[in-house]
Amino acid sequence: MKSYLLPVAILLFLASCAPDLRFHHKVDQMVADGDYQGAYALVEENREEYTENSAALFYADTGTLAHYAGRPEESIEMLLQAEKIIEELYTTSISKEATTFIVNDTMAPYKGEDFENVMLNLFLALDYLEIGEIDEALVEARKVDSKLNLINSSYPPDKKNRYNEDAFVRYLMGILYEISGSMEDLNDAFISYENAEQIYAGNYWLNYKTPVPISLEKNLLTMAGFMGGEEFRSYKKKYGSTNALSLSDKQQKAELYFIHYNGKSPEKVAGAIYAPMPDGYVMKIVFPQYRLRPYNIRSSIIRLTDMETGKTTKAKTELGENIAAIAVESLENRKVRIAAKAIARATAKYLATKEAKRIAKKEQGELAADFVGLLGNIAAAVTEQADLRCWKTLPAEIRIGTCNVDPGSYKIVASLLN
Repeated sequence: MKSYLLPVAILLFLASCAPDLRFHHKVDQMVADGDYQGAYALVEENREEYTENSAALFYADTGTLAHYAGRPEESIEMLLQAEKIIEELYTTSISKEATTFIVNDTMAPYKGEDFENVMLNLFLALDYLEIGEIDEALVEARKVDSKLNLINSSYPPDKKNRYNEDAFVRYLMGILYEISGSMEDLNDAFISYENAEQIYAGNYWLNYKTPVPISLEKNLLTMAGFMGGEEFRSYKKKYGSTNALSLSDKQQKAELYFIHYNGKSPEKVAGAIYAPMPDGYVMKIVFPQYRLRPYNIRSSIIRLTDMETGKTTKAKTELGENIAAIAVESLENRKVRIAAKAIARATAKYLATKEAKRIAKKEQGELAADFVGLLGNIAAAVTEQADLRCWKTLPAEIRIGTCNVDPGSYKIVASLLN
């Protein structure tokens, strides 16, 4: 009878390993209501629900919630811890990988989707920018390019990610270099803006329907004018209708950037395929897929009213980073890799059940063999679970707005548009 009870033992063990994050629905509502402190506290209260294998997700969630709550130092601490865990997991032990092959992917420590790994550095850069640490912000932004190159180098030539460069991070790097202001930094700002423009116009538009932001066009024209020569003539011809200040005029103004985190990132749900075998065994192949979560806000406008003159300046935000689209496309990219592993795992379970039935029939007869086959079917169906873990506190998109105004005191009002 011990062999019959083995699938039950597996199920009990599995239940203890899969995280139960149902409280996240309340976290989502708190974030929607602007109660970031409450959402952070709720995640902290439910820390044990993440389990040891999902530690990186706990730190990623608390890191973003601290960021939203205006606590950048705490956000930095949490996000750095998440990054440390994920980096260590890229040298995962063979024993852990073997467990995921036998049972399912939820048995392994979560090391994040490739794009999630990069989002850690993006939010770290924004945290450092918030506390005025420009050099540290640049360090985090530069990590993105090297990290994406490293991730893609681990995949075969025909299975690389389409998400191999980040346009928004390049745009942010340009802003950071421009803030620094030295001749060398201004040259680097132009290069970063130029790279961002090329990625937006190419990969980002093709795969994520994210066009070149007009604010980036303006910055690129400003820096091209500063550089002079062929660069300026080329971009002036391309974006001549864009109203851009010269660098000297721009430096006489106060330049403001607005970041709008909009919507909720998609969540993972399970997809499954059932394949009946000739001997009655049902092979179950599962895989994760993203489901978009709806949101009503489409854009935002910021109005700045000069307290002395009453003059009002408007800045409308534009799509800078379509995280939802990147998430969906990134998972789609690795679907073949996921499917190959799932098929191999399901096949192994089928062969194990088939062998157990053969032994049971030989030793105890047809009825025992049927019973073993039934247990094998149940165990395979229940233990074959898709890994639905994901970084749910990310926004669906990051929008950016900017304007140049005369130095002074302003009343700032943000309006959300649906």
